[in-house]
Amino acid sequence: MCLLVTETHVPTFQSFVECGIQRFAKQYNQNHVQDWDTQFEEQKMIVRFTRQDLSECEQAASLRWQLARAAKVANQKKDPARSDHDIDLLGVKGELAVARVFQIDHDIHKGGIDKNIDMWDNDVSIDVKATFAQAGHLIFKDTKFFKADVAILVTPHDIPDSVHVAGWIGRKEFIEKAKDIDFGNGACPAMHCDELRQIPELWKFMTIRRVGRLPNKL
Repeated sequence: MCLLVTETHVPTFQSFVECGIQRFAKQYNQNHVQDWDTQFEEQKMIVRFTRQDLSECEQAASLRWQLARAAKVANQKKDPARSDHDIDLLGVKGELAVARVFQIDHDIHKGGIDKNIDMWDNDVSIDVKATFAQAGHLIFKDTKFFKADVAILVTPHDIPDSVHVAGWIGRKEFIEKAKDIDFGNGACPAMHCDELRQIPELWKFMTIRRVGRLPNKL
């Protein structure tokens, strides 16, 4: 896929979210983008981990568990069938997968308490959410904890040692469309993975910004 971009027209993240990828692409394609690969829209974003990746994810998850317990911070996720380490490991794998897909320089070994923003890409903040269910939901304990510009859901995949970067949603749209669902620990806002926007939409937008080196107007 070849993207030819000039700096005479600056797409903003907010305009992209509001008008959707198809209108955005049509408007922006008039003079600035050529050769959109429509087949790319149908591709699933599957990330397969190497043995080194899995080892480093284990190390990063152990470090996060130790730091969180030392700070006496309880894990907000409630799953009696999973240990805190299992949940931390799931989150680390999700972050690594998203970083790989979007080519973000993200260090999974950086410790600290979760502040609801996991990484940044060209000044767009991202909160990565991962689930143990293939057909899972993007869940927040409360909408006030959706502080990033974007939330991305990562789910398991049938291919061994792989995950599926399943979909994304902006904060405003999530607040408008999420439904309160009780998964056994009280109702919380959630959206099913099939209700989320497709990852190629966000990937195209972020790639245009990165390749064109366009200033951020968010």
